[in-house]
Amino acid sequence: MLKMSSRMRFATKLLSKLCLTVAFSCVIVMSLMFMKYKFVYSVKINEEDVGYVTSKIALEKKIDNFIINGEGENVGYVVLNSKVDYNLLLINKDIQTSDDEIFAMVKDDCDVYYKVYAVLVDDKEHGLVASLEDAQKIVDEVNEKQSEYKKQSTLEIEEQYLLEYELLDDIEVAINDIYEPIKKTNDAIKEIRSTPATAKTVSNDVLLALKESLTTLDFNVPLDNPVITSRFGWRSSGYHYGIDLAAPMGTDITAAEAGVITYADWCGNYGYLIKVQHTGGYETYYAHCSKIIAKVGDEVAKDQLIGLVGSTGRSSGPHVHMEIRFEGTPLNPEVFLYD
Repeated sequence: MLKMSSRMRFATKLLSKLCLTVAFSCVIVMSLMFMKYKFVYSVKINEEDVGYVTSKIALEKKIDNFIINGEGENVGYVVLNSKVDYNLLLINKDIQTSDDEIFAMVKDDCDVYYKVYAVLVDDKEHGLVASLEDAQKIVDEVNEKQSEYKKQSTLEIEEQYLLEYELLDDIEVAINDIYEPIKKTNDAIKEIRSTPATAKTVSNDVLLALKESLTTLDFNVPLDNPVITSRFGWRSSGYHYGIDLAAPMGTDITAAEAGVITYADWCGNYGYLIKVQHTGGYETYYAHCSKIIAKVGDEVAKDQLIGLVGSTGRSSGPHVHMEIRFEGTPLNPEVFLYD
């Protein structure tokens, strides 16, 4: 029994020495290993290897912060488009990690939507500003300026989230740009309604054929049952100097009032264009015709056929772009055609 205890003690002591030796060897091996190697995370973006990062937690925290707060001004929200995967690895210490570069890759693949405010004039976007305060200032000041007029524009503010945008350069200039067309239109209306129309020659003998009895103007809609697809005023592509009246291809276009044909030919974005000069300095335009029937110099009566509806020039479909001008200044045709 005593002999067995002695053997057990020997074995236990031997085992303890062996364990200490193994542990010491492991420490030495681990120390040597960590002198040459390091733990990192390999990163894949959308299944593509892009490099290594020191800390998965640190990168995820930066990504989360970017998604929540974005960078720069007016950020509304950020959409993460990348699928990011991590794998813990042991690599040679000489291999560099690329934490900043990988974070930049993730950012570049995000969609950043910026919150801006659009000022709408009669349902058409005039421009964008960065703050609700600036948008409200434009609306309030234009409304104050136009309050003296009967014919007013409706101004609204619309919150938008855009990937790209261009802000109005100057708030005061924007206020003036919106107000001036309103003022011109109302001033022209006052002139129209307070002064009888009188004959006016725009070029040598161009108006000689006009009826002497015509002293007032009463414009008719130049198409049967058209649909208004775009109104007078600001729209995304710029200022629209007339109204667009949609109708089937080939529909008759008639003169809105008696006058003389002063132009009947191709005219750039207008396509085939007809111009009719009326008394009192008024002129009407009929653009995008598929066919011109009247000829320059023709005297035309009110409601007389002058052309056919088309989609020539800069046009997205069959319609007539109609303008009414007073001494060259575009007026809102709806005032004359529908009021």
